[in-house]
Amino acid sequence: MCEVLDDKHINHVEASNGFPYDNVSNNASTYSSENSHDMEYSGTHWFINFSNVVLIPIICSLGIMGNAMTLLVLFFRLREKLETLESGSTLSIVILAGNDFLFCTMTLMSTFSTEKMVFRTAGMSLYVMLYGGFLLNVFIKNSIWLTMIMAIYRHLAIVVRINPQQYLKPVYIVIASVLSLVFWICCHLPLLWTWEKTVLDCQLSGRHYVMSPGKFQLNTSLKQGSIITWAIVGFILPLCILAFCNVKLILTVQASTKRARSSLRSSGSARGTSSSSSRQNAHLCMNVTLIAIVTLLFILVFPGE
Repeated sequence: MCEVLDDKHINHVEASNGFPYDNVSNNASTYSSENSHDMEYSGTHWFINFSNVVLIPIICSLGIMGNAMTLLVLFFRLREKLETLESGSTLSIVILAGNDFLFCTMTLMSTFSTEKMVFRTAGMSLYVMLYGGFLLNVFIKNSIWLTMIMAIYRHLAIVVRINPQQYLKPVYIVIASVLSLVFWICCHLPLLWTWEKTVLDCQLSGRHYVMSPGKFQLNTSLKQGSIITWAIVGFILPLCILAFCNVKLILTVQASTKRARSSLRSSGSARGTSSSSSRQNAHLCMNVTLIAIVTLLFILVFPGE
């Protein structure tokens, strides 16, 4: 069995996993349609390579730097004395930024890892292929749920007007975030068996690690059932909840802004309003941040899924 793993066969196996446009015929009169199709295929291949080599690393690098700065700034802000509502919302953004930081880091590692079926060493590329899909799916689903938790938190405090000091303490945000992460880890456990690793020791070419489809890929019913479940729980349900909370929050912010302006006009005095104005500005800034996050989630994440 090891005799097929010489350099020639390894290169053939690795090339067969990519885009085999070395087989394009040079006879244009006989294979014009095939050549046209292969040119389109080659163009698609070029765009995919450009995205993997240039676009995705740039986006992920910006995401890593942006989330790192968010964590740094908001971490020091959490050490200040904040209101319960503002503290809980800030903590939500910190947890979300940490999750997105890990997601961008894992995505960046995946772009620099070569996808192939035969590995000469048990390096990063091997383990990224084995477990990268599991981690990426956990992080992206958990990111959506963390956004949903933050939206529900703000909805209960601002729209429903539940007392944050009694029922919406920041510790509840931490508990909900941990439960969300544990839930998605358990839901995506089958992805750990997407690929199986076989170790072959060959006399001529040494040790090789051969990838083969795992139990999750071979079990069609389990795969289809998992995909449907993930779509409903991970996207459709949060989509409805986020849309509802976002619309209600926007309407509430507009109504409160109109009331604040009318009260200032009727009072005609700015005395004693500086503290309340700064507090309202802080809440408004947090509301706008949440609305922006949810809107970007709708535009960038949901269509791709």
